[in-house]
Amino acid sequence: MVYYDLGEGVEAFSTCIGEEGQVNVVTPEYQAHSTLVRSLPDDMDSTYGVDALITDRHGLCIGVRTADCVPVLLYDPRRQAVAAIHSGWKGTAHNIIAGTVAKMRERYGCDPHDLRAVIGPCIHMEAFEVGDEVYDIFRGKGYAGHAVRMKNPYVADSEEKWHIDLPGVCHEQLTRLEVTEIYTSPCCTYRRHDTFYSYRYTKSPDPTHRIITGIILTPTFL
Repeated sequence: MVYYDLGEGVEAFSTCIGEEGQVNVVTPEYQAHSTLVRSLPDDMDSTYGVDALITDRHGLCIGVRTADCVPVLLYDPRRQAVAAIHSGWKGTAHNIIAGTVAKMRERYGCDPHDLRAVIGPCIHMEAFEVGDEVYDIFRGKGYAGHAVRMKNPYVADSEEKWHIDLPGVCHEQLTRLEVTEIYTSPCCTYRRHDTFYSYRYTKSPDPTHRIITGIILTPTFL
């Protein structure tokens, strides 16, 4: 288990291989690479096709499942609210992070300046090859600076293709929102496939082969 220090009043983590069953986390019923955000517990019955969860309920652990995509956690210590975001390449291109922050502002009155963020284990640029059509989407969104054309250093005799820095794009999106406290995990899931699940490495379609990245407001007792 990897734990993240976001200060008092909250716990945040990512599981490693074999630890998924050790945590009790509410995750979306099905993640569809969308930009849909739901607030829990009110929307507990409508999380199908959802890729971000938010809550201000203490003791309710929310999270997302990933296996190369970018998990992002947000914590507002002033308003006591948290978010868990599944930012795959589609969600990243369409800025699900901004949509989630907007929902936190609308629902809980959160100010982005107060947020603390974690960008969890995910595939890094060197291993994340994409076709011209995906590169064109990111270029059209203004993220050409996070793409390079290169050979995959982990594949023998690979051809030059576009590689995109997904955690870098997510970091830029958070910075544009004026979030200043951002921790980015150094772990690339492809390189650390022995510790974290990597769909690109294993090609396993088993949906249980996922990292769970979760966050919980510590229960308070009066």
